[in-house]
Amino acid sequence: MRDVAWGFFYGTVNFDHVIGTINHYGTVELFAGLMNEAFVSANRHYVEKFDSKDLRKVFVEILDNWTSEGFDPFASPEETGKPFGAKHGENRKALERERVVAKRMVGLPGDVGYRTTVESLGYDWSSIFVYDEAHLSDYWAIVLKYKRLVVTCLLGALIAASIFTLVSTPQFQATVVVDVTRQGATLTIPVTLTGHS
Repeated sequence: MRDVAWGFFYGTVNFDHVIGTINHYGTVELFAGLMNEAFVSANRHYVEKFDSKDLRKVFVEILDNWTSEGFDPFASPEETGKPFGAKHGENRKALERERVVAKRMVGLPGDVGYRTTVESLGYDWSSIFVYDEAHLSDYWAIVLKYKRLVVTCLLGALIAASIFTLVSTPQFQATVVVDVTRQGATLTIPVTLTGHS
Protein backbone atom coordinates (compact mmCIF):
# COMPACT_ATOMS: atom_id res chain seq x y z
CA MET A 1 0.00 0.00 0.00
CA ARG A 2 2.78 2.45 0.89
CA ASP A 3 4.57 1.45 -2.30
CA VAL A 4 1.49 2.58 -4.22
CA ALA A 5 1.04 5.67 -2.04
CA TRP A 6 4.49 6.98 -2.92
CA GLY A 7 4.26 6.13 -6.62
CA PHE A 8 6.37 2.95 -6.36
CA PHE A 9 8.91 4.81 -4.25
CA TYR A 10 10.88 1.74 -3.15
CA GLY A 11 13.25 0.03 -5.61
CA THR A 12 12.04 -3.58 -5.72
CA VAL A 13 8.93 -4.71 -3.88
CA ASN A 14 7.65 -8.28 -3.69
CA PHE A 15 3.96 -8.22 -2.83
CA ASP A 16 4.05 -11.99 -2.37
CA HIS A 17 6.15 -14.93 -3.70
CA VAL A 18 5.10 -14.21 -7.30
CA ILE A 19 3.97 -10.62 -7.96
CA GLY A 20 6.10 -7.51 -7.46
CA THR A 21 7.37 -4.25 -8.93
CA ILE A 22 10.72 -2.68 -9.79
CA ASN A 23 10.70 1.10 -9.78
CA HIS A 24 12.75 2.99 -12.39
CA TYR A 25 11.44 6.39 -11.22
CA GLY A 26 9.09 7.36 -14.03
CA THR A 27 8.46 3.84 -15.23
CA VAL A 28 7.86 0.71 -13.21
CA GLU A 29 8.17 -2.97 -14.11
CA LEU A 30 5.38 -5.23 -12.94
CA PHE A 31 6.64 -8.80 -12.75
CA ALA A 32 5.21 -12.22 -12.13
CA GLY A 33 7.61 -14.91 -10.95
CA LEU A 34 10.79 -12.91 -11.63
CA MET A 35 12.00 -13.35 -8.03
CA ASN A 36 10.64 -16.88 -7.74
CA GLU A 37 13.17 -19.63 -8.44
CA ALA A 38 10.53 -22.14 -9.56
CA PHE A 39 9.03 -19.73 -12.11
CA VAL A 40 12.43 -18.65 -13.43
CA SER A 41 13.77 -22.21 -13.77
CA ALA A 42 10.60 -23.20 -15.68
CA ASN A 43 10.88 -20.03 -17.80
CA ARG A 44 7.38 -19.02 -16.68
CA HIS A 45 8.24 -15.55 -15.34
CA TYR A 46 6.93 -12.42 -16.99
CA VAL A 47 7.90 -8.73 -16.82
CA GLU A 48 6.13 -5.72 -18.36
CA LYS A 49 7.09 -2.04 -18.07
CA PHE A 50 4.44 0.65 -17.44
CA ASP A 51 4.38 4.37 -16.88
CA SER A 52 4.36 4.79 -13.08
CA LYS A 53 1.24 6.98 -13.07
CA ASP A 54 -0.74 4.54 -15.24
CA LEU A 55 0.12 1.50 -13.12
CA ARG A 56 -0.54 3.40 -9.91
CA LYS A 57 -4.10 4.13 -11.13
CA VAL A 58 -4.69 0.39 -11.53
CA PHE A 59 -3.35 -0.32 -8.04
CA VAL A 60 -5.50 2.46 -6.58
CA GLU A 61 -8.57 0.82 -8.13
CA ILE A 62 -7.58 -2.49 -6.54
CA LEU A 63 -7.15 -0.81 -3.15
CA ASP A 64 -10.44 1.04 -3.56
CA ASN A 65 -12.21 -2.27 -4.05
CA TRP A 66 -11.65 -3.19 -0.38
CA THR A 67 -11.19 0.21 1.32
CA SER A 68 -14.27 1.07 3.36
CA GLU A 69 -15.46 4.46 4.53
CA GLY A 70 -13.29 5.84 7.32
CA PHE A 71 -10.39 3.43 6.73
CA ASP A 72 -7.08 4.80 5.43
CA PRO A 73 -4.82 2.00 4.12
CA PHE A 74 -1.80 4.30 4.37
CA ALA A 75 -2.23 5.08 8.07
CA SER A 76 -2.38 3.09 11.28
CA PRO A 77 -5.63 1.11 11.69
CA GLU A 78 -5.75 2.27 15.32
CA GLU A 79 -6.29 5.82 14.03
CA THR A 80 -8.55 5.26 11.05
CA GLY A 81 -10.68 2.20 11.69
CA LYS A 82 -10.40 -1.43 10.68
CA PRO A 83 -10.25 -2.93 7.17
CA PHE A 84 -12.20 -6.04 8.14
CA GLY A 85 -15.82 -6.96 7.46
CA ALA A 86 -18.13 -6.33 4.56
CA LYS A 87 -17.23 -3.33 2.41
CA HIS A 88 -19.27 -0.24 3.16
CA GLY A 89 -18.73 3.15 1.58
CA GLU A 90 -15.35 4.24 0.27
CA ASN A 91 -12.36 6.48 1.01
CA ARG A 92 -11.09 7.64 -2.39
CA LYS A 93 -9.71 10.79 -0.80
CA ALA A 94 -7.17 8.76 1.19
CA LEU A 95 -6.16 6.72 -1.87
CA GLU A 96 -5.68 9.76 -4.10
CA ARG A 97 -3.99 11.99 -1.50
CA GLU A 98 -1.07 13.88 -2.99
CA ARG A 99 2.32 13.17 -1.49
CA VAL A 100 5.28 15.55 -1.61
CA VAL A 101 8.30 13.81 -3.12
CA ALA A 102 11.66 15.43 -3.87
CA LYS A 103 12.99 14.95 -7.41
CA ARG A 104 16.64 15.01 -6.35
CA MET A 105 17.04 16.20 -2.78
CA VAL A 106 15.05 18.33 -0.36
CA GLY A 107 16.37 21.89 -0.22
CA LEU A 108 18.15 21.93 -3.60
CA PRO A 109 17.28 24.81 -5.96
CA GLY A 110 14.15 24.01 -7.96
CA ASP A 111 13.23 21.08 -5.67
CA VAL A 112 10.99 20.69 -2.64
CA GLY A 113 11.96 23.09 0.14
CA TYR A 114 12.46 22.24 3.77
CA ARG A 115 9.17 21.67 5.50
CA THR A 116 8.27 23.62 8.59
CA THR A 117 4.50 23.18 8.42
CA VAL A 118 2.17 21.45 6.01
CA GLU A 119 0.55 24.74 5.08
CA SER A 120 3.94 26.27 4.14
CA LEU A 121 4.06 23.90 1.17
CA GLY A 122 0.73 25.17 -0.13
CA TYR A 123 -1.25 22.04 0.74
CA ASP A 124 -4.46 22.02 2.70
CA TRP A 125 -4.28 18.67 4.41
CA SER A 126 -6.25 17.87 7.49
CA SER A 127 -4.39 15.72 9.96
CA ILE A 128 -5.78 12.30 10.79
CA PHE A 129 -4.50 12.79 14.33
CA VAL A 130 -6.50 14.54 17.02
CA TYR A 131 -4.25 16.15 19.60
CA ASP A 132 -5.93 16.73 22.95
CA GLU A 133 -4.32 18.58 25.82
CA ALA A 134 -2.73 16.12 28.27
CA HIS A 135 -4.03 16.14 31.84
CA LEU A 136 -2.46 14.79 35.02
CA SER A 137 -5.14 12.09 35.07
CA ASP A 138 -3.86 10.84 31.70
CA TYR A 139 -0.36 10.34 33.11
CA TRP A 140 -1.76 8.74 36.26
CA ALA A 141 -3.77 6.31 34.10
CA ILE A 142 -0.54 5.32 32.32
CA VAL A 143 1.23 4.76 35.66
CA LEU A 144 -1.67 2.58 36.85
CA LYS A 145 -1.75 0.66 33.60
CA TYR A 146 1.96 -0.18 33.89
CA LYS A 147 2.16 -0.25 37.70
CA ARG A 148 4.07 -3.55 37.83
CA LEU A 149 6.68 -2.22 35.43
CA VAL A 150 6.94 1.08 37.33
CA VAL A 151 7.36 -0.67 40.72
CA THR A 152 9.87 -3.13 39.26
CA CYS A 153 11.96 -0.31 37.77
CA LEU A 154 11.89 1.73 40.99
CA LEU A 155 12.86 -1.27 43.14
CA GLY A 156 15.57 -2.25 40.67
CA ALA A 157 17.03 1.27 40.74
CA LEU A 158 16.91 1.35 44.56
CA ILE A 159 18.60 -2.04 44.91
CA ALA A 160 21.26 -1.18 42.31
CA ALA A 161 22.03 2.14 44.04
CA SER A 162 22.25 0.44 47.46
CA ILE A 163 24.60 -2.27 46.19
CA PHE A 164 26.78 0.29 44.45
CA THR A 165 26.99 2.41 47.64
CA LEU A 166 27.92 -0.58 49.82
CA VAL A 167 30.59 -2.11 47.57
CA SER A 168 32.27 0.99 46.17
CA THR A 169 35.57 2.27 47.61
CA PRO A 170 35.30 5.51 49.64
CA GLN A 171 36.41 8.48 47.58
CA PHE A 172 37.25 10.86 50.46
CA GLN A 173 38.17 10.73 54.15
CA ALA A 174 38.13 13.55 56.69
CA THR A 175 39.25 13.76 60.32
CA VAL A 176 37.60 16.14 62.76
CA VAL A 177 38.83 16.92 66.29
CA VAL A 178 36.16 18.05 68.72
CA ASP A 179 37.35 20.03 71.79
CA VAL A 180 34.94 20.10 74.71
CA THR A 181 35.98 22.58 77.44
CA ARG A 182 34.36 22.45 80.88
CA GLN A 183 35.63 24.72 83.66
CA GLY A 184 39.23 24.54 82.60
CA ALA A 185 39.26 20.85 81.65
CA THR A 186 39.63 19.97 77.96
CA LEU A 187 38.35 16.74 76.44
CA THR A 188 39.50 15.89 72.91
CA ILE A 189 37.40 13.44 70.86
CA PRO A 190 38.81 12.44 67.43
CA VAL A 191 36.10 11.66 64.85
CA THR A 192 36.77 10.17 61.39
CA LEU A 193 34.20 10.61 58.59
CA THR A 194 34.19 8.61 55.37
CA GLY A 195 31.91 8.92 52.41
CA HIS A 196 31.47 8.69 48.66
CA SER A 197 31.60 11.44 46.10
